[in-house]
Order: sequence, then structure tokens, then C-alpha cells
Amino acid sequence: MDRTCNSVSLLSIITSAMRPLFVALLSSLVCGCANVEYTAYSGRQQNWPVASGSFVQRKFDLPVYFGPPDRPYRVLGYMETESAPLAVWESGKSESIKPAVKEAIKHGADALVLLASGTNTSGSTTFSSGQWRSNTTTTGDVYGNYFDAQSQTTGGAFGSSTTLPIRKGYARVIAIKFL
Repeated sequence: MDRTCNSVSLLSIITSAMRPLFVALLSSLVCGCANVEYTAYSGRQQNWPVASGSFVQRKFDLPVYFGPPDRPYRVLGYMETESAPLAVWESGKSESIKPAVKEAIKHGADALVLLASGTNTSGSTTFSSGQWRSNTTTTGDVYGNYFDAQSQTTGGAFGSSTTLPIRKGYARVIAIKFL
């Protein structure tokens, strides 16, 4: 009698080991939310600074000035934003400015003045997985009342672990309305 158990292929082991990593990354991208804190300006409007020119980013629904704008304005409010956890390829700047733009539009702003932006690391997350396989072959012969058997077991393991930083983008901006 000869009995053999077949093992699982290395490709299926690697595929099943990477599945939890993919699911975790995808869920963090889809489920994240930004945090926006808006504080309305209270008090008499001042003669706020203007410049003869400024760098302006126009890829958002409102212009974002990197310094004082080139015309008079009144201040509506101040915002601090923090993005949802960033994907590895995201810088954090756009991800933190977009929610500020949406909030500024709700308050009637014409533009934003960017005071600061960047990323913070708030920890890390680790994804680990492992697989084990074994193969046992047993062969034997019967000679009258005598039984002779040989067994051979081979095994192998595969494991992987990935650690990624948890980064979030932040921005501090002023919402303005042109006069």
C-alpha cells in the first residue's frame, strides 16, 4: 500500500499571505475621514496685509495663496485640518487642504491663505502572515505476520511581515472674502 499527500504550491502560499495586507490597505483608504476645525473670526476687520504678488495654487475649488493675496480682503475664519491616514504614495498636502476648501466654501470664502502644512507620523501598523505545509509519504509491505513501513515527512514554512507608518497630513489656513 502506497499513500502520498500532495502539498500546496508556493504561489498559493504567497497569494494567501498577501491577501490580509491588501484588504487592510484598501479599507484604510476607503474608510478614512478628515478632521476640520473651523473658528470664525470675531471682531473689527483690520487693514489685512496685501502683497504685490503671491504664489497661488489653483488646483482646488478655491485659490490657495501661499502668502498675502494681491488685493484687499476680510478674514472669515481660521481652520486646522488633519487628513485621514495617508496611503504610501500620498504627500499629505492636497489631502489636508481639500477638506479646508470644502469647509471654507460653506462659510462663503473666496480663497484660502495657507499658513502651514505637512505630515505627522502618529504610529505604525504591522501586517503579518504565515503559512505552513507538510508532505508525508508512507510506504509499507506485509510479509506474513511481519509489517515493514517507512515514512518520510518534509515541511516548509513561509512568513512575511510589513510595517508601515501611519501618516496624516495637516494644514493651517485662513478663509478670506475679497472686498
